[in-house]
Amino acid sequence: MAIAYVNGTATFAAGSATSLASSALSVTTGNLIVVFTRLGFNVPLTGVTDTAGNRYLPLGALPLGGGGGRVELWAAWNITGHASNVVTATFSSSSANAINVGHFSGTAPTPWDGASASGSSSTTSVTSSAFSTVAADEVIITGSDIAFTGGTWTPGTGYTIAQQDASTVTMMQYKVVSAKQVGVTASATHSASATKTILVAAFAAATTGPGGGGERAYAFLGVEAERRPTGVADTERSRGR
Repeated sequence: MAIAYVNGTATFAAGSATSLASSALSVTTGNLIVVFTRLGFNVPLTGVTDTAGNRYLPLGALPLGGGGGRVELWAAWNITGHASNVVTATFSSSSANAINVGHFSGTAPTPWDGASASGSSSTTSVTSSAFSTVAADEVIITGSDIAFTGGTWTPGTGYTIAQQDASTVTMMQYKVVSAKQVGVTASATHSASATKTILVAAFAAATTGPGGGGERAYAFLGVEAERRPTGVADTERSRGR
């Protein structure tokens, strides 16, 4: 089964709140949900939850310069489906924030291959640090934000925009590849020259993986030590529980 983008939603809230919920999405059992969040202060998320009770793990985080904000990338794989699934990000302080949620099919039960990257810029484009994928068939997903409302996002070469919020503060894009990527970068462009970021993670297709049956061993690369989940084995099975 080929990897495919299914649906998504994104919300930016200019007011102050300690949590932000997405619009409801119909999600399918066994699929992948990726969540990109933005907070006006440089404080970690308390967590990400959803209606279906799926477990979300942090894949990467990046503090922002200037205004001291923070972006994070989380994911839940081999999910439990729900006809009207709402994803909620909970923040440890009250500030303007955003949540951007993408739903993908065709990924392995434990798809994250450990690849992660990040970058920031104050020009019109932002480029990540270099990263490499493990398998040939993967999807590379990035989340970006900008300290600006309005304007237009343009995806990086070979990428497709999955969704962006109405104020174009956040944007998620993806690229399905069929060959291992070595030392590559991901980028995005916005029409405004303002502080912007990019976080990257790669996920393997269901037909790949060294463990058989699509299982994948991984290391929590690029995730801050204090954010790594405890009690998670190198190879996750059965929805990461």
